[in-house]
Amino acid sequence: MKRYTISCFLLVACFYSACIAQSDSIPIALEIGLNGHVGRLVKIHGEYPENDISTIIELHAGWHLNGSKAWHSNFRNPIAGLSLLHAQFGNQDILGQAIGAIPSIRFERWHNNTRWSWRAGLGIAGFNKPYDVIDNPRNLVIGSRFTNMTLLRIEMSKPLTKKLHFSLGMSYTHCSNAHIAVPNIGANLISLTAGISFCDHPQHLNRNRNYSKPVRVIDEWEAGAHLIFGIHEFQGTVRPVNGPTYFVYGENIHVSKTLRPGRKFSMGLNHHYYTSYYDYMLSQELFPPGTKIRRNAHNVVAYLGYEWTYGRTAFFLEAGLNIFNPFVQQINKVWDLPKHGLIYLYSANKIGYRFYFTCPENSNTGKLRPYISVAVKTNGGTADFLEFALGANIKRRKNPH
Repeated sequence: MKRYTISCFLLVACFYSACIAQSDSIPIALEIGLNGHVGRLVKIHGEYPENDISTIIELHAGWHLNGSKAWHSNFRNPIAGLSLLHAQFGNQDILGQAIGAIPSIRFERWHNNTRWSWRAGLGIAGFNKPYDVIDNPRNLVIGSRFTNMTLLRIEMSKPLTKKLHFSLGMSYTHCSNAHIAVPNIGANLISLTAGISFCDHPQHLNRNRNYSKPVRVIDEWEAGAHLIFGIHEFQGTVRPVNGPTYFVYGENIHVSKTLRPGRKFSMGLNHHYYTSYYDYMLSQELFPPGTKIRRNAHNVVAYLGYEWTYGRTAFFLEAGLNIFNPFVQQINKVWDLPKHGLIYLYSANKIGYRFYFTCPENSNTGKLRPYISVAVKTNGGTADFLEFALGANIKRRKNPH
């Protein structure tokens, strides 16, 4: 377990170091916190294992950004953080434990002497007892040793001394493997939280922290495209297990417009070709003879998206509608297979990170902005595949101030 833990931590730490290194100078305030999360897993499937109280111990380091980059001011000088977590899920024999590393961003507001804040992050976790057909067949929640770990936290903080603060709040933690292995019910933990933090520069724990107003950008838009490569097992939450790994190939085209500095709205089309769909149709004769089955292995999604950009790093969400999805529609009619509702059939969403090779302020009009991305594609709220993408945007700007 130690080897997996170190690998997880180093992977995310290296990524996060690259993000922090965007500043011209080192952030001048470091905040260290220790937080406890206590809650229960949400039972979202009929075959969910029994479990008791779940707990998470979180060691969090946060850098109070100093305004040396334009994106700091765009978000009122947020706190960029990295957490190392240990979790147990109320059933040591089946669900076991996990250790995770999560980069995050915290946004805060002050009222009198109280700090209200929320923090969000996506990272990676290693589990010591994932599903195993021989050794642990009852863990239908986590089907692979490594998974995504997502953390959302809302908190209220008060000072104990000039350098110490305590906090109370609530958190939501989600773990799943993006359907790269079945079973994959996923763990959803809702918790009450409490913590204590230390900062050796107390002026940064002050509601009057200085920040410059963001630069206003008028009528900025981009057009872009990228290639898609996905990995997953055949659809199914708990079955079939230990199936082959399939690939998904696709393309994207989109246009986007900056609404506010650091925030961008987009719309576009995603096309996916599923090798798993094609193999299933060949073996199971899902469509009548004479049907062009390869055509039915394609999927087209129209979507609206939103992106928050922090220098070269961006977090994005896409909410989409399946406008061509014949395989999923047809398999939903097979009498002896589980049936899916309208949300699963018609909605297709993505959540992930995007990494630009140039910062927005260094990108001139008419120049390409290449990027790579990693995301989870879902049908409704069910993971479909883990996506990697490579693409570029081209920017046009009018009247920057």
